[in-house]
Amino acid sequence: MLNKTVSLIAALTISGSCVATGGHDFALDIGDGYAIHRNNSTEVVVGKRDGGIVLFPEDYGVSRVKEYIVTDEHIFTRHGRGDAEKPFFVITKENDEVAGPLSEHEFGKRSEG
Repeated sequence: MLNKTVSLIAALTISGSCVATGGHDFALDIGDGYAIHRNNSTEVVVGKRDGGIVLFPEDYGVSRVKEYIVTDEHIFTRHGRGDAEKPFFVITKENDEVAGPLSEHEFGKRSEG
């Protein structure tokens, strides 16, 4: 009887973890055909609403998108605490050009010009 109970608990645990996988993933529409995609707890990216990726932070050696601001012409992103020296990116909507990673000083100069 004990073996059946242990087997049942193991089966429920395994099936429960399969159901939970991806449970907190999302695509948040931020307008103009763009979205913030959370693929898992460490992978939060900027992409197109249809699923294409515009900014994959790992390609630049920085962590996931933590904050963002959307304007008519740009998407500005800020990344995690581990990226304190260069936490900013600027995406130009007209052509999906990505500038960054940028320091706070570099980011400030870009926004002035």
